[in-house]
Amino acid sequence: MPPTVILLTRPGCADTVPLRARLGAALADAALVGGYEEVDTTRLDAQDPRRGYPTPTILVDGHDLFDMPPPPAGQPPT
Repeated sequence: MPPTVILLTRPGCADTVPLRARLGAALADAALVGGYEEVDTTRLDAQDPRRGYPTPTILVDGHDLFDMPPPPAGQPPT
């Protein structure tokens, strides 16, 4: 089963465009089917811990790609 990949972003995040391109290329190079889900952190529930990650962030199976610990629930978006 392929991993679940999520790209966390928010409106106006300048780094999202290049990261989106790199993520798509990496998934294609790895022949991972299913792609990824893009999530706007400003639309998440206030208590969703994903709101506390800086943007853009890539989560793989719910974990930060670079092993950043999960932020506490309710932390404001960055």
